[in-house]
Amino acid sequence: MQKTINSIDKLLESINSSSLITVEKLSFGNKPTNKELIEFVLKNFNLKLSEIASTIYNNISSLKLKWKCNLLENDFIKKYDNDDEQIYGEINIQPIEVMIHFDEKLKSEHWTGNFEKEELKDLENFRSFDIHDEFIRMGFFIINGELSEDLYFIESGNTGFSKAPFSFEEYFQMLIKYKGFLGWQYNILYKDTDDFERMEHYISQIFK
Repeated sequence: MQKTINSIDKLLESINSSSLITVEKLSFGNKPTNKELIEFVLKNFNLKLSEIASTIYNNISSLKLKWKCNLLENDFIKKYDNDDEQIYGEINIQPIEVMIHFDEKLKSEHWTGNFEKEELKDLENFRSFDIHDEFIRMGFFIINGELSEDLYFIESGNTGFSKAPFSFEEYFQMLIKYKGFLGWQYNILYKDTDDFERMEHYISQIFK
């Protein structure tokens, strides 16, 4: 896991070296989260960090990245669809003092309108880790006062939460690989779709 987290530097190197994109936002807390802040947050919420979460926040504090690629200006890039004009990417790894709070937006009809009653009982124990788009939320559950090691996700329109079919380390590796490509979380869950193929198509050309 440590090696995977360290690869964030390679991600940023790739972002900064690509002449095909415009970086609209970049804020990387590349130092460990302040230990006193972690202790204060955990004590305040009467919570324990999982080994995974502890590894993350003892190495970085946050990462916010937003980029775009204008296909009209870079017309040598082969389009997947003739109507494609802009390609976007975004990563929002929440700092611990934000991640630890329940996201009230998840109570909206958009996210939980189809939830079964039993699933709604677990809603406020979910913590969003990487906020990407308005279709998928990836994060952890609080189970017996501790953040889960496993990743779970909520998908707009579904009847409840689902456990991610990959480990957190695998998730992080894909985050690095796909560089926050818009919709990447959905795409890695549904790899047999055109959306996944489209993402692979553009990532291979934009970040060589």
